[in-house]
Amino acid sequence: MSQPSGARTVAGDLTSAFDFTSSGPRPAPARPAGVPAFSGRWRPAPPADQSMPVQEEGTRPARPLPYQPNAWGRVAGGNLKLTLANTGSASVHMALYPYAGEFALPVHVDVHGSTTLDVPVQKGSYNLTLTGPNGFRREFAGALSGAASGVVVEPEIEARQRSLRLTVTNTGGVKADIRIAPLAYGDPGDERSFTLKPGRSKHVTWHCEDHEGWYDLRVTCEQDPSYGRRLMGHIENGRPSVTG
Repeated sequence: MSQPSGARTVAGDLTSAFDFTSSGPRPAPARPAGVPAFSGRWRPAPPADQSMPVQEEGTRPARPLPYQPNAWGRVAGGNLKLTLANTGSASVHMALYPYAGEFALPVHVDVHGSTTLDVPVQKGSYNLTLTGPNGFRREFAGALSGAASGVVVEPEIEARQRSLRLTVTNTGGVKADIRIAPLAYGDPGDERSFTLKPGRSKHVTWHCEDHEGWYDLRVTCEQDPSYGRRLMGHIENGRPSVTG
């Protein structure tokens, strides 16, 4: 079920930022970083040599969130059919950014349950990014006539095991050499590579427990450089975690 974007649908009263169920000392960060030097932010004097800021190192405690976004897509005719899902107890806001002229403007959707979007592929190829809260991101790129146009990557989030189970299916007519590699929260040796003949599927489980439920994966196909899927986010299990 989806709804037009609105503050009443997704905004809370911030009480979820606090834990009222237990008492005790303030939790310590799992991987604390050093305290940065005073920046003089109240009387700023920007340096002449500007540079991009760098995120502070380390992690911080994080409260559990009441939503679990997910999304996947498949080519259907001249469209890319996207499925947006949220298995959490609260509605989640997602924004879809079209980089190949699929829409005139970004599309905003509030999801509680699941919904589908039919994205027109007007020039033979597509390039879309879907974002949500807490680092959630899905990227979809490819061509309608590409060798991997029939490759579908459907993720299933397994909260209890804190793992991501990918079902990769080749609905096309030629073989597809698939590679799944971590962009973060993993080592190069964690890569998975396999060949899918037409009509075949393979299940791949990506364990995220060692990284507090965080994941960031890229899926590519050797026969089709235009094809790409990126899956990024955090697996909620109802317990406190850490920032990514």
